Amino acid sequence: MGFKITINSIEIMGFIAGVIVLISYLLVSRGKIKGDGAIYNFLVLIYCTLYLIYSIMISALAVFLLDVMCIIFALIALRKCYRVYQEKRKLKT
Repeated sequence: MGFKITINSIEIMGFIAGVIVLISYLLVSRGKIKGDGAIYNFLVLIYCTLYLIYSIMISALAVFLLDVMCIIFALIALRKCYRVYQEKRKLKT
């Protein structure tokens, strides 16, 4: 009896999203990026989008709903980062 591992593209997408979560957490915890900054929120947007697609493919409604909310929060945070950037730019000119 052997143990066979099969990995499909859906699982790879979920794995990539998980790796992005870990990388973004590591960057924040090491002080390389800010937890309320544009880079972190962009990473959140990427991995939540991947998890959203993953949740659709595996028919996980709870994960889908959480990812939709997470994407909305990330977009709101990115909008705030953009406004702060615009304000700083105005002050320089």
